[in-house]
Amino acid sequence: MEASFANVAAALSRRAILWWRTLGVGSGPSDTDGATQMMRKQGQSSTGMPLPKFADTAVIGGGTAGAAVAGLLAEHSAQSVVLLEAGPDYGPFAAGRWPVELINAGAIPITHDWGYNSGEMYAPRVIGYERARVIGGCSSHNGCAAIWGSSVDYDGWAALGNPGWSTDELRPLFRAGSDRLRVRIPEPGEVTPFQRISMDAAVDAGIPRVADLNNLDENLGMAPRPANIVDGVRWNTAFAYLDPVRERSNLAILANSTCERLEISSGRINALVVAGREGPVRIEAGRVVVAAGTYGSPAILLRSGIGDSSELRAAGITPMHDLPGVGQNLHDHPRVTLIYAGTHELEEMMTAFARDHWMPEEQTIAKARSSQCTQAFDLHVYPVGGPDSTTPTGWRWTLEVVCLTPRSNLNAKSGLWKTINQSASNGQQQPAVTAAHCIKPQNISAHNWVFLLDAAADDATCTRMAFNSSSNTIAWKFACRGQSPRTTQGSIKFDTPQHYSGTVSIKGGATANNPSSGDVLHTEGTWVGACIGTAN
Repeated sequence: MEASFANVAAALSRRAILWWRTLGVGSGPSDTDGATQMMRKQGQSSTGMPLPKFADTAVIGGGTAGAAVAGLLAEHSAQSVVLLEAGPDYGPFAAGRWPVELINAGAIPITHDWGYNSGEMYAPRVIGYERARVIGGCSSHNGCAAIWGSSVDYDGWAALGNPGWSTDELRPLFRAGSDRLRVRIPEPGEVTPFQRISMDAAVDAGIPRVADLNNLDENLGMAPRPANIVDGVRWNTAFAYLDPVRERSNLAILANSTCERLEISSGRINALVVAGREGPVRIEAGRVVVAAGTYGSPAILLRSGIGDSSELRAAGITPMHDLPGVGQNLHDHPRVTLIYAGTHELEEMMTAFARDHWMPEEQTIAKARSSQCTQAFDLHVYPVGGPDSTTPTGWRWTLEVVCLTPRSNLNAKSGLWKTINQSASNGQQQPAVTAAHCIKPQNISAHNWVFLLDAAADDATCTRMAFNSSSNTIAWKFACRGQSPRTTQGSIKFDTPQHYSGTVSIKGGATANNPSSGDVLHTEGTWVGACIGTAN
């Protein structure tokens, strides 16, 4: 769902270009000839490609946003632009060198991942934090949903004193970004039987069918999603923004190259240090755009001395700019996956559809509100289904529920410190960055938790939930109605702000998932999968 970030990146880049011209300094920070500057070479990247000595603008990270920023800057300026990407660059789409799994938009690939995970935080369970290490970033391996959001958010930003960020001002930029990414809404005949049935079920559940999910003033509804997919190809931001300017002399794309740190002098970043084949290489820059991703960007800043001064000193790093927020207050989008068995009729319908149509796993999304949402929407609900050779039936059917406004936050800093002094020289080291879920007890309320009971067998209602600050526990009680009426209660104890444990079992009757035991839910250790920030 990261195509929307490319739209925002495009907006930022265009605003920057207009700003430079208003200041009368040409299209960038200096009036030097970009093509000439790019000819001055020094050192080599890890792949042997010569590294430039200077760039007017250096963009660190060729991901969803970085590729868009670098491409637009090169397109609208004669000044030199260096784009640093830690992963491979397979060149333009037309060259035909891209791996099939990255361009096939029918399924989410698992290759080219950074390997970020929760480490030992929730042992023995390991939670992956998928991020793509390849040109185009996550737009090269995500689900391609190009959703713009809600006018409530953008007008809210403008009301806080941010001119240029209102809905009316952003709407044309969103359209331009969508045009560049070749975003389109599937025609009715392209929607798979499973997705059509899911939309019909949403209407029965009170979620109306709408025409366009990118109606910024419409906050409830389900429809085929706008997607940056072209004839089954995942049209990533590298194709959209870099391919048109790859031959320009003022753009250098340095693949398989990582940034070790930034150099700061007199309060200004004036260079970046890149891991070269024969050691670190320094590239001077008039401007540096750090777009290395949610986990990569704060790690670079911390290694450069930008962060909490006391923590930097403790790690042996000279503080250059005291900014305690670096690595803090990360809000991720927790997801709950409900897995269902499909009927033989559904499988036959899908098989018949696949004979004459392209059949992706994902195609529709619902914008919905939880009971705690007071404006716009806070949930994305989307069905995922299709062939899966790893299941006994050969098919997999799930309903995904994602909280877009979690009240809990994540703290990536603890993991970042593990890599802060590690050399990035070889570029192949397995990253050890972990994100610690810091769900602080004092911020917990009854509406921060969702317990997934077997909705197919029972109608469960939370009759009591309370947080006890003296014992660091949350207690709950559920009343379950249906074929097997019963009640359950229990508690979760928080050992530390990062660790918590608890068990809940419901006895008294068989369930659709386990007709022999009668247990609806029995979990120990961690509740990360059940915490989505707000609850119905």
